[in-house]
Amino acid sequence: MSNEPFVLDPSDLRAEPYEEGFSIRTMIGAVFVAFVMMPGTIFLSLIAGAGLGPAAQWVTIILFTEIARRSFTTLKRQEVYILYYMAAALAMTGGPFGAMIFNQFFVQSQQAIQLGIADMLPSWVVPSRTSEAIVARNLFHPDWYTPIMLTTFLWIMGRACALTVGYGLFRITVDVERLPFPLAPIAAEGATALAETTAKKETWRWNVFSVGAAIGLIFGAIYVGIPGFTGVLFSRPLQIIPIPFVDLTQTTEQLLPAALAGISIDVGAFITGMVLPFPMVAGAFLAAVLSALLLNPILHHWNFFPTWHRGMSLIPTKIAVDFDFWMSIGIGASLCVAFIGFYNVFQSFTRKRDKNGVLLPRGSALTAPPKGRGDMKLYWCIIVYFIASVSYISLCKALLKQDSFPWVMVLVYALFITPVISYVSARMIGLTGSPLAFPFLREGSIILSGYKGVDIWYAPLPLADYGLSAQMFRELTLTRTKFSSLVKIELFMLPLALVCSLLFWAFFWHIEAIPSATYPFTAKMWPLQATYQCLFMTATLGDNTTQGSTSTTADKKPEEIDLFSKDNSTKNQSSLTEPVRKNFLAQAIKPKLILVGITIGFVLRFFTNYLGLSHFFFYGMIGGLGAIPNAIIPMFFGALIGKRVLAKRFGEETWRKYTPVLAAGYACGVGLIGMLAVAFAMIAKTISSLPY
Repeated sequence: MSNEPFVLDPSDLRAEPYEEGFSIRTMIGAVFVAFVMMPGTIFLSLIAGAGLGPAAQWVTIILFTEIARRSFTTLKRQEVYILYYMAAALAMTGGPFGAMIFNQFFVQSQQAIQLGIADMLPSWVVPSRTSEAIVARNLFHPDWYTPIMLTTFLWIMGRACALTVGYGLFRITVDVERLPFPLAPIAAEGATALAETTAKKETWRWNVFSVGAAIGLIFGAIYVGIPGFTGVLFSRPLQIIPIPFVDLTQTTEQLLPAALAGISIDVGAFITGMVLPFPMVAGAFLAAVLSALLLNPILHHWNFFPTWHRGMSLIPTKIAVDFDFWMSIGIGASLCVAFIGFYNVFQSFTRKRDKNGVLLPRGSALTAPPKGRGDMKLYWCIIVYFIASVSYISLCKALLKQDSFPWVMVLVYALFITPVISYVSARMIGLTGSPLAFPFLREGSIILSGYKGVDIWYAPLPLADYGLSAQMFRELTLTRTKFSSLVKIELFMLPLALVCSLLFWAFFWHIEAIPSATYPFTAKMWPLQATYQCLFMTATLGDNTTQGSTSTTADKKPEEIDLFSKDNSTKNQSSLTEPVRKNFLAQAIKPKLILVGITIGFVLRFFTNYLGLSHFFFYGMIGGLGAIPNAIIPMFFGALIGKRVLAKRFGEETWRKYTPVLAAGYACGVGLIGMLAVAFAMIAKTISSLPY
């Protein structure tokens, strides 16, 4: 069976012209999502920790396609995809102002108060905890004006950079390197299938999409629906299938200490494994299982994990082993991927040939894009990124303390780190479907910069990963949508996102304190997040004893301080002082292990080439190093069944066409169940607050 993933770009599509996807119907869709879907996303994130996800996208598309059918009109594939993109951009994030609601909690949290951090937070981040803006839970108080204006400006610059820099990365990874982007056909095929229904010319796509939607409805009813409905009716939700995974770390710790033992019972991961190239899934499965279940116990035996101790559950174990070992290894492996990627780009420029094998001029794929696609000039990518970087650095200079401004760090961010991690991320998405994370890069660099103070943790540092936007442009090419449509819908969505995000976050905060029993996820998880945030911030405090602290840990050994307990929301928070900073943060990034990670990457690349294995296998192994294998396990079994059973049943080429449509249908089915659960929860909460 071929190792290449299915790409929705057959010869009949290549002959189709690019068409405009921005229209009055997509504008109406944007308004609908902003005022209907966004509050649902915010509410669900507060009570369950997750937004609507695919629900917002597929519910919006299905609603508008059904309206179109009953209005005897049609929706073009391009319009359907723009609706899909717009729903994701507006509803899945909840807008830019959610961070301010967490900041109001953080400034009042016991962790920040006991450490004295609450009184050090600058006014451009959050008002004082004694301010009327905080006491009255009023997001429109004048004390919030500066944080709101700063957040608005940074949101606009971030969207502009994502659009332009993402386009530049697309040109490199697709036009020059010809990377497949294996997950891009999911959105493209789903949009195509639903567009066909409005034109009343349903093909195999709609049949396969319906099968996927039925699977999603059945599984979603069990996985999402039952917990969502019972969580409203009873004090605790009923979970037939554990969410998000079955944690076996404490059960296996006697035999496999420090192992990341767990499994996710998720049909979505199973189907995703069918979409991705089999060698990539196999490589990720092999690396994740070996590193998480075999290497971790061995490394623990060799005393590589001083932070870990018995009794930790899976997530605290993952944080501990990352701090001690895998974070540095992952950074080194990521740098190896970057080096290989830059070398391949250089080769692409010097060896590029057209479809007939004729040698093309150097860089011609980058300088001469296809006609009619609506491409922007490449120099706009450079101009926008330059303006954004200068703006970020200027704001940092104005907001941070003048006497110890970390010039070297912000310049390295802007000139080197952001371009490198964005390119590496885009390349990994193009090859494997998922980005390669650089864990704790921001935190580690801030600590190593030597800056003293907590304001730097909120500064608009020029550090970001724009690689995710590259796939968006690939999806545009697969649906034959003009790139100019994206620019137009972004400009139209921008004021909607800002206004609706501010209104709805202010509304939910005003009617009930956040966190509170009304929003159970925040009540459980936000104190833990505050704990970790304080943990990092203590590393940039100048004193060994922190203002407001009632006790110290100078007489305690670092291993006696339980920083990673899942219940460590308020206990021992006054003891996060200098010994903790020295042993857990300043030593988190280990240069020697980074070199080991680089070496491991090149050794794996050598053996992959030597054994004649697919390059997907190599990138899968890089992505699986030190990863939690929970979702990778069902993904691997899905890939195995797809390759060994279903591909033989339907035929290789036919099955490759079916899988992205099946995945899109499944996401739609689960999304519909999630939307019903959110609607029921919101109605129940509204009724319960009435006096009759």
